[in-house]
Amino acid sequence: MESNKIRCHFSIIFEKAGSFLVFWFILAWNWIDDIIELFTSPDFNQKAFQHLLPICVGLILLLVFILGYQFLVWRKTFIYLEGDTFVVERSTLNRKKNSLSISSIANINLEQNLFERLIGTSRFKLDTDSFSTADSTDVSIVLSTPKATALKESLLSLMNNTTHKVDTSASSAQTTPEHSYVSTKDVLSHCFFSLPSATIFFFLILVIGLPLAVHFGYLSLGNPASGNNSEFYKSIFAIAIFVITYVYSFLKRLLSFYHFCCCRQGNELMIQYGFFRKQEFTIPLERINAVQLLQPPLARLTGRMQAQLICVGIGDDDTEKPQLTLSMKKDLFFAHLQEILPEFSTESIKNVHNLPNNTGIAYFFSCLSFFLLFQAFFWITLSVLDIKSSGTQFLWICYGVSNVFIILYQLLHYHTMGTVLEEKRLTIHNGVFQKQIYIIPYRKIQFFTFHQNPLCGFLQIARGEIHLLAPLTNSTISLPYINSKDMNLLKVKLLD
Repeated sequence: MESNKIRCHFSIIFEKAGSFLVFWFILAWNWIDDIIELFTSPDFNQKAFQHLLPICVGLILLLVFILGYQFLVWRKTFIYLEGDTFVVERSTLNRKKNSLSISSIANINLEQNLFERLIGTSRFKLDTDSFSTADSTDVSIVLSTPKATALKESLLSLMNNTTHKVDTSASSAQTTPEHSYVSTKDVLSHCFFSLPSATIFFFLILVIGLPLAVHFGYLSLGNPASGNNSEFYKSIFAIAIFVITYVYSFLKRLLSFYHFCCCRQGNELMIQYGFFRKQEFTIPLERINAVQLLQPPLARLTGRMQAQLICVGIGDDDTEKPQLTLSMKKDLFFAHLQEILPEFSTESIKNVHNLPNNTGIAYFFSCLSFFLLFQAFFWITLSVLDIKSSGTQFLWICYGVSNVFIILYQLLHYHTMGTVLEEKRLTIHNGVFQKQIYIIPYRKIQFFTFHQNPLCGFLQIARGEIHLLAPLTNSTISLPYINSKDMNLLKVKLLD
């Protein structure tokens, strides 16, 4: 197949040189007043122009050089299939040939921004199942959309012939012939119920803490009726910036999941979403290392769940979201997950997750040490700053709220933790305000570590971490308390 060499799309030349053009445009825009003043000044003469001419010619020559170099790279770079490898070859002064085994491809992503959609191109991205490149994209090239689609189909055909067959004991979801896009209403619901804990708590602090701070005189919003109302307008401007920032963040999330679709086609998952940046992932089931089920605070209160994939290549970029399902009611969620991904059983999720009998003792002493450390820090800070008791009502309110928050945090954490060891997979329950559930096949675990302090050693329990082949943010998963019997069983499962 080496004879079927193809080049990137010609637009890659201007895309590569675009950063240089943008840099000089921003520079010229920042100096526009000085440039206009220079050319309109009565002191400007032919002699000054002769000094400026070499600079302008040099910039033009530099631009021509950059465009010429990018043209040379484009002309000498080829993509082709050679046997069971995907090859990217560049024959410039520094020759480079990057060969990727087709059997190691973790996912294929076709991405289009607005400009690429206008000119009919797509960015073709490949990621391999490799730990060294788990946080970066292995191949990123620009092709015309028909060529990108044809190349993806060729790779998928070869991958199906070279990879091992997936366990299809529940093969009722082998094929989904039609794409069913999620409605805008469902995307709006997902954006609201998946608000992160930090956003919700910051909003509550603003709504509750701001009036208290104003009441106790620690903050003044100014008085618009007074003669000097600049302080009032500054406060209103700060609040407006806060509101605009959160509205922008919400709209960005909404548009990023526009036309979300996830379906099963044979042994691949097809995931599509995006408005300004349209993305289409094709993920072999064999490359899915784990499934993460999430319940953010609002979703947890309303009985909703969502699922994300953990695999190499998705999530290593800010624009890539490993979303498997959007937030939906539990009954509908379990039915949908069973339909598109029956290999990951959800029975252990519905079971009550238990901790070892002696876990409460170890956890109590762990929480107690943290609580006493916070008390010591507060009182030492109070004595060092020499804060008097008078006029510190707001400080004592914050102190009381912090203590309640610490106790609530530890209680929620304890009642959320749990581990279930099944025949073929490990299920981990974790989280505090946001509940997280991980379904991990034993064969996908790279390695695990256990930690025991003297008390845990005496109680024959331990905590640890599970390490997966995934981007850095998901490569390590906290393992709650398990007893010695489960530790040995987990070792046996990992070695099988």
